[in-house]
Amino acid sequence: MRHLTEQIDCLNSKQERKHRLDDQLRKLELQERIKSLNKSLKETEWYVKAIPELREELSSLSHQDLANYIRAVDESVVKFHAQKMEEINEVLSSLWEQVYHGNDIETIQIKSESAGENEKKKSYNYRVVMHVGGTEIDMPGRCSAGQKMLASILIRIALSDVFCDKCSIIALDEPTANLDVLKVKNLGDMLADIISARCANNAKMFQLIVITHDNRFVEHLRQLCRPEWVYSVSKDDAGLSRVKRHRNLEDATMREG
Repeated sequence: MRHLTEQIDCLNSKQERKHRLDDQLRKLELQERIKSLNKSLKETEWYVKAIPELREELSSLSHQDLANYIRAVDESVVKFHAQKMEEINEVLSSLWEQVYHGNDIETIQIKSESAGENEKKKSYNYRVVMHVGGTEIDMPGRCSAGQKMLASILIRIALSDVFCDKCSIIALDEPTANLDVLKVKNLGDMLADIISARCANNAKMFQLIVITHDNRFVEHLRQLCRPEWVYSVSKDDAGLSRVKRHRNLEDATMREG
C-alpha cells in the first residue's frame, strides 16, 4: 500500500512538472510571437514612414527623366530643322541656277531665325533672301513680279522634294493673275524649264498641275512642252462634266466653243 502511494505521488509530481513545463513553453512561444509581431509592427511603421519619402524620391527622379527626355526631343527637333533647311536651300539653289536666266540674282535661300521659345515649343521666323553681287538681300519688295512668282514656285518644289520625296506634286491656281503679256510668256518659259529640269532626273517623280483660264498661256505651254495628248473638260446638256482627249489644243478649243 505504501509503495502504491509513493508511485501515485511520483506520478502527480511528474504531471505537475509537465504542466509547469507546458506553461513555460507556452509563455516562451507567446513571448516569441509577441517579439515577432513587434518586429513586424516596427517594419510596417518603417514602411509607412518611408512611403512618402520614396514617393518624393520617385517623383523627383521621374521629373528629372522627363526633363532629360524633353531636352533630348528639343535638341533632335532643332537638329532636324537645321538639316531640312539645309536640304531645302540646296535644292532651291540648284533649281534657281537651272531655271533663272537673268544675271542679277545669283541664287535665293530661305533663312530661318529663332523667334524665341516658351515652355511648350520653339518657334521660328522665315524670310526669303536673294544673293546679288555676293550680298544677301531680303527678296520681298526688291524683285519683279516674275521673279517673285518663280521664287514661290521653286520654293514649293524644294519643299515637296525634301518632305515628299516619293510624291512631288505642285499645283498652281491661276498663276497668270495680274501679270502682263510679257510676264505671262516669261512664266510659261520658266515652267517649261522647271518641267525639263525635273524630268531630266528620272529618279524623281514630278507632276505640275496648272489651273488657268488663260488660253494664250495654255497654248504657250503646249508649244513649249509639246504634249502627245490634250484633254478638255466641258459640261454636257445635263450639267455633267465630260473629259475628252484631243491631238491638239485647237480641236479642244473648237469643241468647247
